[in-house]
Amino acid sequence: MTIAYFLHVDGSAEHGGELQEWANSRFAPALRDSGQVSRIEAYTPDTAEDPYLASESGKLLMVQADFPTRTDLESTLSKFPVADALASIPARDAVDITVEAFTVRHFSLLDGSTPPRRAPLSFVVRYYPPIDKPASFVDHYVDHHPPIMARFPRIRNILCYFPVHWHDANDLPPSNSFLGNEVVFDSVAHLNAALASEVRHELRADYRQFPPYQGKNTHHAMYRRVLYGGSEN
Repeated sequence: MTIAYFLHVDGSAEHGGELQEWANSRFAPALRDSGQVSRIEAYTPDTAEDPYLASESGKLLMVQADFPTRTDLESTLSKFPVADALASIPARDAVDITVEAFTVRHFSLLDGSTPPRRAPLSFVVRYYPPIDKPASFVDHYVDHHPPIMARFPRIRNILCYFPVHWHDANDLPPSNSFLGNEVVFDSVAHLNAALASEVRHELRADYRQFPPYQGKNTHHAMYRRVLYGGSEN
C-alpha cells in the first residue's frame, strides 16, 4: 500500500518560481535523505478547458511524496531537516498552505490494464466538506465515475485517493478533503480533447446522481516533475 502525502501551496502567481525552486533545492532533498520516501513529484499549474467548469489555474505548487506506510510518513515529517525545510517555505505569510495524506487506488483502463503513472499531465480533483454521508458519496463515486473515465480518449491513468488518519508533527493546516481523484494524460491538449468528448457529458450526468453534497470541489490541470525517482505509482 502507498501512502501519498500532498503539500499544497497557493497564492499570487509571482511566488510560483521561488516555490518551485524551494521544492527542488530544499524540500525534496530533505525528504529524500530521510531514507523512507519512495518517490517525490512536484506539480506546476496549467489551465484546462472544461465545458462545465470555469477555467481555474492549478495551485502554485503541489508536492507529492509517497511512503510505504503511515509510520514512515509521520517519522519523516518529524525529522529536523524536513521540518526545517517546511518552516522555510517562501512567502509563507503570503500563501495558503495545506497538507493531506491518502491511500492510493489505481483503476483499470478499458483494456483492463493499470499501468504505472508516467504521463506528465494530471487533472487533480478534490472534494471537500460539508457532507452528511461521505462514505455513501465515496462508494457511489468509486463504483460509477472511474468506469466512465476509462472511456476518455488517450487517458493514461485513473486514480482515487482516500484520506488516512495521521499526525503531522509540523501542525500545518489539513485540507480536509474526503476524496481525491486524478486522471492522467500526455498533455493538456489531450486532456482538453477528452473534456470535449461525449464522455465528459456522461460524467456530468453521473455527477447529478451523486448523494447529497453541500461542499465544494476543485479541478486543476497540473504538470508533474519527478524530483526523486524511486518506485513508480
